[in-house]
Amino acid sequence: MVTQARPVAAASQPGRTGQPAATRRNVGQLCAKGRPTTATPVIQEPVSIPYARNARTHSEEQVAQVAASIVEFGWTNPILVGADGVIIAGHARLAAARKLKLAEVPVIVLDHLTPPQRRALVLADNRLALNAGWDEEMLRVELESLEEEGFDLDLVGFTDEEVEELLRDPEESNVGLTDDDEIPEEEEHAVTAPGDVWLMGEHRLLCGDATSMEVVQAVLSGGLADMVPS
Repeated sequence: MVTQARPVAAASQPGRTGQPAATRRNVGQLCAKGRPTTATPVIQEPVSIPYARNARTHSEEQVAQVAASIVEFGWTNPILVGADGVIIAGHARLAAARKLKLAEVPVIVLDHLTPPQRRALVLADNRLALNAGWDEEMLRVELESLEEEGFDLDLVGFTDEEVEELLRDPEESNVGLTDDDEIPEEEEHAVTAPGDVWLMGEHRLLCGDATSMEVVQAVLSGGLADMVPS
């Protein structure tokens, strides 16, 4: 069965206080800005234990982003654990909670899974979300709207470079960097030289004077031209 989400100790240390952290305050009081969570009884449970074979990695930067998200939005996604307290999903959220020095975190206990199912869910919970894509036009609309409202776009997880690229005017992205009639400056070191023949599939391109019969014979290499513009 799946139990109701409930707060458990996140980073308490035995002997630090006279009673477990889970008996002091609920997670709604601990989350920044005081956003309340669904009222649930505070019960004493062991600290969530990281899964030793967790293949997902979390950098300090990403943990800081998750912590900032918790501060801004409150706790929106409980940690998933087995009946033994070992984490199935939520290692980064637990690390973020410890970074914020939260005494409790909401947890959903999944005690209906078989051992293989638990290990598979550890992978699936991380991988399935990565298989989704983005509607970039709609994403640009949302980012523009948030920016106009003064919302801190750092909190949505995109890098500054990604946001800049997404917010760029689509028409500007297709505009060339030079005027159509502008002649580029001569390269200091030439890529090709007179007499060079470039093979492009069935086509041949020679660098030379098209009015010279020797050049024309060289590029045709004994063949006949399908068309000669004049």
